[in-house]
Amino acid sequence: MDPYLDLVGQTYDESMMADRTGPYRVIPENGQMTMDHRPDRLTIHLDAAGRVAAIRCI
Repeated sequence: MDPYLDLVGQTYDESMMADRTGPYRVIPENGQMTMDHRPDRLTIHLDAAGRVAAIRCI
């Protein structure tokens, strides 16, 4: 996950993930997400301003 930590604090844009591999999903603040466990998938949480607030593998 370390290669993705540089995204935290940046305003999210689809192009951020263009050269990165693997499954991911983006969850806006107060957004709903499924509870399926996929340790290979990156979950990008956004704050109210659309900035990356957290990145987790869940």
